[in-house]
Amino acid sequence: MTLIWFSIRLPLKGRFLKYITLIALFVLPSGMAWAVTYHGRATMGTFVSQEKHEPEPGDLTGRNDFATFSSRLYYKASEFYSNKNHLVLDLRDKHDFFDKLDKERQELSSSNEFQLRQLNFQHVPRRSGMVYKLGRFYEPKAGSSFIDGIGIGHRLSPKFEFMGFAGLNPKRQDQTYLEFDDKSQTYGLYVDYVRGYRSFSKDFTFTNALVVQQYDGEIDRQYLYNYFKYQTGFYDYFQTQIYYDFEPDGKIQNGVFTYNKLLFKRLRASLQYFAYDVIEYRRREDIREILDPSPYQEFRMTGKWHMTRSKLMTFRILSGKRSLDELDHNAVLLKLSLPRFFSRYVDAFVSGEHRKKFTKTGSYFGFGAGYFAKFIEVNAEVEYGKEIQTDGSELSPLLIELAGTYRFSSSLFGSLAFQAATDEKVQILTSFFKLTYRFGNQGIAPIRDGAAPRGRL
Repeated sequence: MTLIWFSIRLPLKGRFLKYITLIALFVLPSGMAWAVTYHGRATMGTFVSQEKHEPEPGDLTGRNDFATFSSRLYYKASEFYSNKNHLVLDLRDKHDFFDKLDKERQELSSSNEFQLRQLNFQHVPRRSGMVYKLGRFYEPKAGSSFIDGIGIGHRLSPKFEFMGFAGLNPKRQDQTYLEFDDKSQTYGLYVDYVRGYRSFSKDFTFTNALVVQQYDGEIDRQYLYNYFKYQTGFYDYFQTQIYYDFEPDGKIQNGVFTYNKLLFKRLRASLQYFAYDVIEYRRREDIREILDPSPYQEFRMTGKWHMTRSKLMTFRILSGKRSLDELDHNAVLLKLSLPRFFSRYVDAFVSGEHRKKFTKTGSYFGFGAGYFAKFIEVNAEVEYGKEIQTDGSELSPLLIELAGTYRFSSSLFGSLAFQAATDEKVQILTSFFKLTYRFGNQGIAPIRDGAAPRGRL
């Protein structure tokens, strides 16, 4: 198997890092060299956004455009020399066409960013024994931490394990990318327990981790990560995921609490609480959002009534508040979903919502439909509303989304998506394209041949 990787201009450190990882590609085991199990995927794609808005003071163009080209290579080899051994490689490259500001010309120029996302060796027994990881590795059981270093632990049984880790921290909380930084360190410990059941309708999982991140000898962040799930039925479960920060402040930095219950045969309900920090708020904000990011909390109650196999009614109310300016978000939603109502390949929905979101209050109507077949998936959604801003101005927002995926073969996929968001003050057009190739001698996950909820695999 031959793998080819390329990128545009890189700084010296980036080129050196790329040479190291390219060498690693040639020494990775392949299915022809040893009797190993391996799989991976190569992905390339582009994202383009064009925004036109009312010019602000000092803004001569009234535009805010964004364009990137990215690529990724992921490779994992297992069961070489021993069924306990794993080798993981994850390379990413992004070219941003409007990233650097040229102050003399008052324009943006392009930049290129290469990442070694993962390169590590793992020894993980299936039942019991020593567990260790070495290199740059990702540890989801420690709150999605990245470590340039080593992790050592023990699996007492298939259900219970613990591990301590230490090294450099390549990704601080406010970063979206990874980089080598000898001034940033991290260390911690996690304990994980998973009670196995034969049925998918039951689950008991408990994970706790204490993580310390330092920068230049000072504690930058110290947090407790907790994931807990207790499930007694397909729709009956309690689940939490919490990041509690001790430093710099003692509080829940990010958290989700969910309680879901089947009330009657066709009726279920859920209660949820969300807490986001500024970084998570920015990731989730609305496409037309103009407020500065803020810590945010929200309570949500949802009811779902399965009227028939092809009719699902959803009712939702929520109430949230921003910490920065005490602005509220309240909404009531009613949605009728029609999975396989018109055809086994088609699902559809209609919805109505009234919401007061921070600086605007309005009513919105939405509808959409999707076609799901063996080789193609196509989905379209439209939302139109009438809203009043706090300054008294009236807007008529229109949001249109189109997305499609085509399977050229069991290994090659292509995805294309468009989104348009317009009102009287702004016009935003975005497009996204991705091409993915999967390879390896492991079995490839099958694809459904029909619409939700149960396309055959």
